[in-house]
Amino acid sequence: MGLKHLALLAVAPLCLASPLSLVPRHAAAAPLPPWDAGGVPEFPIHASCNNSEVIQLQKHLKDMKMVANHAIDRILRYGNGSELFVKWFGASPTAQPIGWYERIARADRAGFQFRCDDPDGFCGPPGMYSNPQL
Repeated sequence: MGLKHLALLAVAPLCLASPLSLVPRHAAAAPLPPWDAGGVPEFPIHASCNNSEVIQLQKHLKDMKMVANHAIDRILRYGNGSELFVKWFGASPTAQPIGWYERIARADRAGFQFRCDDPDGFCGPPGMYSNPQL
């Protein structure tokens, strides 16, 4: 065995460990799917709601997000020393209220739906929205 062969044998493990030698330049790694694929960013509104109910729900849900975002901004600005924070949350840390407001403002809405037909019969006077299928 010649000196060239010994030199190649000594360098071979280093070449095999090199990431450049294992992946050809033209073979890029497969892209990761978007982290939010399949997410539902807006509140789903059931087809049982008429147009005016949909408009009202969308307006009030938008207002709810705005108020939650304002609460987050206020807590981040003033912390738990604010008079309003103390009134509502006492001397607790700020993380939990911020987390709940974040959930109201930006959580995934999958599995959630606003309905206007009262399928379980718990809204309004008894029998007002009675569902004969239940």
